[in-house]
Amino acid sequence: MNTINDMVKASTDKQHFRTYLQSLGCTHILMRTDLVNKYLHDNFPEKTIIHFPDLVKEYWKPVYESNGYALWERA
Repeated sequence: MNTINDMVKASTDKQHFRTYLQSLGCTHILMRTDLVNKYLHDNFPEKTIIHFPDLVKEYWKPVYESNGYALWERA
């Protein structure tokens, strides 16, 4: 969840978000969607996470989703 936490914090600015993603050095991310959604809503106010889904859609593309898991590829 540290990675998700850092992504949300970086999502306040497009450039900061892109730089953070590049710093991860990965091409894909696998997540359990229910846990990520719960973590977001339990740990951040709505105004903090409002831009996060839009940036995720811009910089990550869904590759696979099934049984509550999602695999995303960095665009």
